[in-house]
Amino acid sequence: MVPVLAAIRAVQGQQEVAEWLVRQRLDRLTANPLAAAELRGLLVEIELQRGKSQEALADAEALSATTSQLDIPVAAARSHYLLGRALAAVGSDGAARELDQARALFVEFAMPYEAARSRLALARSIRAADKEAAAQEAKGALATFEELGALPDADAAAALLREWGIRAARRGPNALGGLTAREREILALLAEGLSNRDIARRLFITPKTVEHHVGHLLTKLDLKRRGEAAAFAVRHLSSK
Repeated sequence: MVPVLAAIRAVQGQQEVAEWLVRQRLDRLTANPLAAAELRGLLVEIELQRGKSQEALADAEALSATTSQLDIPVAAARSHYLLGRALAAVGSDGAARELDQARALFVEFAMPYEAARSRLALARSIRAADKEAAAQEAKGALATFEELGALPDADAAAALLREWGIRAARRGPNALGGLTAREREILALLAEGLSNRDIARRLFITPKTVEHHVGHLLTKLDLKRRGEAAAFAVRHLSSK
């Protein structure tokens, strides 16, 4: 119950209360290392949110020591992720290694959301050393978040790329907000398999105008072909 309450408090912006709840419970879990590891992981997350990087690093290292004894692969993957984030917060070169290890393990365990979070954290940690690699990791994380419908995470990834001066085209439902009403109309008609000439007749505009709109919507959605746009429309317009 405590992890749930603490997580709720953290989401509500009451990180200080959340940290107190976790610490109180941790003091009573010396005989249950698995439950303690879960709580310590939550504590690291809260400490990072509060900017307490040194405390987060100490707790992440303690978590790593505990999970190495538990022999639970998923717990180990989360430990690598949190240790990597804590190391990044203090500016340590070891952050990238831990985050890449976490990413690889989450991929192996078919946990795409956690793998994408690891990729985004990895992107931040290597930005100073390798801008191109950082951009690729962030773009990969963004694509996964979009595919999973994890929109707040996708927004964070897109914002990071924009901060770096990199165009971050959106592929999920949020991308529709960047289209004009006419472009949305044409996108829906592409999903019906209509040609430019057919669309022009349907909308009482010229085929050249349709071609112009198609080009714009492909650019906005970061797509290359009409077929990709049609598939996008089937996935995202059908629920609107």
